[in-house]
Amino acid sequence: MSWEKKPLEAVADFCLGKMLDQKKNRGELLPYLANVNVRWGSFDLDHLREMRFEQHELERYSLKYGDIVMCEGGEPGRCAIWKDQKPGMMFQKALHRIRPHDCLNVEFLYYFFLYKGKSGHFAPLFTGSTIKHLPREKLAQVEVDVPPRAVQESVASILSAYDDLI
Repeated sequence: MSWEKKPLEAVADFCLGKMLDQKKNRGELLPYLANVNVRWGSFDLDHLREMRFEQHELERYSLKYGDIVMCEGGEPGRCAIWKDQKPGMMFQKALHRIRPHDCLNVEFLYYFFLYKGKSGHFAPLFTGSTIKHLPREKLAQVEVDVPPRAVQESVASILSAYDDLI
């Protein structure tokens, strides 16, 4: 099968989270996700930390239903889909927040990332000799398969059904 391929930056909006800096951060204390909270396909929300966010930062650093949250370091590429498990959640700098455009089904994109991460396809993009990182600039260039929407939905549905069996 030969599907159209596009760089991630052409099919999704994404950014890194907020830098933790207790001396500089101002505003309201809000819960945030850190690298340790992200698992493959899920989140550990038992031990959330809080950070101060100002009003003008809320849009940039808040999570919305359907965002993919991906680790930038540690195990780069590890990700899960945010489904409003906890309202008002923010995210820290060590995480990428990825919002696919309408041309991509979020579950299809998640399974694409799962495959790329588990099969080692992200490894050539990593920087760092001891702690590996997947910088924004490298993530932006990842070539994403973009089949027709109906195909994406079928693939995602089939893979999700298998996940449910595990």
